[in-house]
Amino acid sequence: MECRVAERGRIVLAMMLAVATAWAGVLLSVPPASAQPVRPIPTFARDVAPIFFTHCTTCHRPGQIAPMSLLTYKDARPWSRSIRARVAARTMPPWFADDGHRPLAGDRRLNDNELMTILAWVDGGAVEGNPADLPREPAHAQDDWQIGTADAVFELPDEYPIPASGPVAVQYFEVPTNFTEDKWVQAIEVRPGDQARVHKVLLYHRDSPLGAGANPDDESAPPGRALTFYASGADPLVFADGMAARLPAGSVLVFEVHYTTNGSIGRDRTRLGLRFARQPPALAIQALSIRNTGLVIPPGESNHRVRASVKFDEPVSLVSVVPHAHRRGRSYQYRLLHDDGRAETILSVSRYNWLWESAYRFAEPVAVPARTTIEVTAVFDNSAANKANPDPRRAVTWGWDPATHEMMLSFVVLATPRSP
Repeated sequence: MECRVAERGRIVLAMMLAVATAWAGVLLSVPPASAQPVRPIPTFARDVAPIFFTHCTTCHRPGQIAPMSLLTYKDARPWSRSIRARVAARTMPPWFADDGHRPLAGDRRLNDNELMTILAWVDGGAVEGNPADLPREPAHAQDDWQIGTADAVFELPDEYPIPASGPVAVQYFEVPTNFTEDKWVQAIEVRPGDQARVHKVLLYHRDSPLGAGANPDDESAPPGRALTFYASGADPLVFADGMAARLPAGSVLVFEVHYTTNGSIGRDRTRLGLRFARQPPALAIQALSIRNTGLVIPPGESNHRVRASVKFDEPVSLVSVVPHAHRRGRSYQYRLLHDDGRAETILSVSRYNWLWESAYRFAEPVAVPARTTIEVTAVFDNSAANKANPDPRRAVTWGWDPATHEMMLSFVVLATPRSP
């Protein structure tokens, strides 16, 4: 019996020694915590500034629409918590188009690594880091214009006084170009003089000034050929190489400006910057608006659809669109309705935001065959659940005032082969 007990003891002791030896090997193979790689806390200069310069500072710099600049650490640091909240919610940078349709160029969204870098920077104390790591200031910050150096600049003849309150009638300003030859325009940028009070600008061009007694407010007869459209948050129009819009010699520009009041007096002298193509393009740009001026949105209706469409007798290429609505705008959808009955959704903006009206430019122009219709569907929310809605108890009709009226309008840029 004693022999058996002794034998068992030796077996148990051997097993314990084996287990201990195995664990010792495991422990020896794990490096101490101090030897494991530690990801450094992001700094503004090395990690965050390059992201801001790429995605944010076209708007977040002095003189632009954003409420603060992000060009320097001193500019950005006081806003770090707000930046974190907006980035985490993916409301900034603003981008409201849905995936799954025709590819778009100029997507402002952050990728996952960029997003996590900004969050880690704020959570790590939003430190500046070594100023020597800061990249060069982006080129767009060196120039007054997002389009780069403008070849021609036009502005309103005089400053326009904006009252502190009450409705302001739509204003029309004529500016001669004095061009002695046709110009092919490759980039167009509107710069409001009063960002807070300029709600919208439509730019037209004419062969001659508006005649006496002309009524530019006549919806059936716009005051010229459309050139560009600006609303809060809209990007400049920049066309790809080989595309440009023609401005004939002697053209007169017509600025149609929609003002809003905010409780204090303002003054505006909106400007227009143009950059010319270096040679005549293969494709000529045309612009038009697709709109439904007969809209009536019932009181309290949260999902009211309004449609408008244009049918093309000849083939065109669709370059970009800018959806526009006011406080009750909820979403926009664009479809091609083909002559054989097929329908294709080419763009869906399911989270339309009236404060940030982006231009959605297709990565490749969308071919629109002859006898094809571009159909636009907008959805409006006139209910009390819409926090931007000033009065859900009243029916809303077409009009310029964003507080009391609505608009269903899309500015559409097309390209066709240039005539000789």
